[in-house]
Amino acid sequence: YDSEGLYQVSLVITTDIGIESEPYVADIQISSLGDLNDDSQINIYDIIILINSIFNEDYNQLGDMNNDGLLNIADCILLVNLILDN
Repeated sequence: YDSEGLYQVSLVITTDIGIESEPYVADIQISSLGDLNDDSQINIYDIIILINSIFNEDYNQLGDMNNDGLLNIADCILLVNLILDN
């Protein structure tokens, strides 16, 4: 998926002899990196959530700005710079 938004996906399983299952349908929400509160905006509120996540040792992939598997001050700096550059 190229952009954030709500997408509907479906899965059909086919056996090796061609029998298909009923489709499994689910809605998935795709969010932008840095949009920790999922409001389609990257702003100070996302920085606050990121800082709280760091202090609470609560990993959130949307806050891992450098994609190193950790939340730390480097992610805060990258998020602040992203906001200031926009």
